[in-house]
Amino acid sequence: MPLAILHIEGARGSADTCAEYKPHFSSIPMTLANTPKFKIFLPTPSNGCDSYNDNPAAVNSSAFITGDGNCTQNDKYRNAYHGHAKQAIIIADRKAMKVFSEMSKDEYKQIHIQVGMIADLSWLKVKELGEPLYAQLYHPHDPIFDPNLIVIWLIAVFTVCTGAYWCGKSLEKSLESDDHISTTNNADDEVNNFPITTVMVVVFVLMICTVLLLLYFFYKYLIYVVLFLFAIASISGTYECLSALMSFLDCGRCRVPENNLPILKDRPEVRNIILFLFCVGLSITWVIVRNESYSWILQDFLGICFCISLIKLIRLPNLKISAMLLMALLVYDIFFVFITPFFSAHGKSVMVEVATGNGSNEHLPMVIKVPKIIKSVLSLCERPYSLLGFGDILLPGLFVAFCHNFDVIAKTKYRVYFVATSIAYGIGLAATFVALILMKIGQPALLYLAPSVLLACVIVGALRGELSALWKGRVDVATSAPPTDAEQQRPLGGSISDNEDLDMAENRKLLNDK
Repeated sequence: MPLAILHIEGARGSADTCAEYKPHFSSIPMTLANTPKFKIFLPTPSNGCDSYNDNPAAVNSSAFITGDGNCTQNDKYRNAYHGHAKQAIIIADRKAMKVFSEMSKDEYKQIHIQVGMIADLSWLKVKELGEPLYAQLYHPHDPIFDPNLIVIWLIAVFTVCTGAYWCGKSLEKSLESDDHISTTNNADDEVNNFPITTVMVVVFVLMICTVLLLLYFFYKYLIYVVLFLFAIASISGTYECLSALMSFLDCGRCRVPENNLPILKDRPEVRNIILFLFCVGLSITWVIVRNESYSWILQDFLGICFCISLIKLIRLPNLKISAMLLMALLVYDIFFVFITPFFSAHGKSVMVEVATGNGSNEHLPMVIKVPKIIKSVLSLCERPYSLLGFGDILLPGLFVAFCHNFDVIAKTKYRVYFVATSIAYGIGLAATFVALILMKIGQPALLYLAPSVLLACVIVGALRGELSALWKGRVDVATSAPPTDAEQQRPLGGSISDNEDLDMAENRKLLNDK
């Protein structure tokens, strides 16, 4: 049945609730301004099975009728119509009655009344507005474009560019020792960064497929595990991001006194302890208020920090591994969004079902979500938020970070790879939203993002004649003394990705010894 908005006004305010309506009886307006306002009438008995023709309160009213009783829905509509009501709103127990009953064409023509249905929980909420209550039932057009997509675009592009820039600057600092790679910096680079290998790509793709399917089938159990893991991970991400900002401040640099406590024996700075407790408090606060209407602000903040810290931490070693990872997850994205509806139980996308909560009151926190700004049936009844999964930020973000690292190692002018792929990410995300608007179904964002960033990198690499260096993750090192063949190559990111890259580690060792 078509969905509509039921606007209720009472002595203590107004509220909108989701409703279904049956257009076979009578059409309803498209805007609230053009919708007549009817006073709510509660018949006796409340199920509306008895006639109330002689009740003047029913005239020109909106009759709210419970779904129980020994009569049919059609009898309830007839009684409301003969009582001169203008609307009949069924208050339905969703466990007992989920659809309107059907009538013949002749029966529809005999009853000229607006017919709608709301959930009993919704009725309990609007009753609190206080009498007298007035109802307006209307069906607004779904907006072609909602401005909240601009907010999501800005958040995603900011997160990707910030994380990738930070990753490149971190690598640049590790290489700033008289234009050579010092042994100490090399050790720090290996400890503070997490390299990706070919085997890890395969295992990772298989793992996320398994996790997605487990969430689909056992969502109401596993969701609490996911919530717990996100709360823990967000503490780490938020602390890393805020501690980097706090490093620019001079206050609180004093250290704790000498002690024997395991977690304080290294005498950390006092401000770091305060910051850690603050991050723990943020995470706990989110867990407590996660189902409130305003919780999206805190969730997005924690998510942004989490994504930035991971983009900075994980380094892709070369274009080969990067392309393999993006293409594998592109296929994964397309399959679980477009293919799974053909054989799923309800004909819906596995990816969309999991991302939107699979009918549960608990929702996955690994998304950036922004409430819809324009009120519509879709925003009120089905999807009050627009969502962008962390994977659509992290995976392209890791590739943009790889490009920035290549800029640093190759000493490219204007950081051309970083700039090109950052712009390509923004264009790809905009293309995703255009497809979402045109097709009106959830889109696998990597279908647009992966080709965008890969093409940008390949085009710039081809124009600069550096495709081979990008593919292998090796960059020529300019030195003042005549270099040996082994010294002429500098590995990107400090990782050993597969057998082909074993000599990259040897090249690094030679450069360190130099």
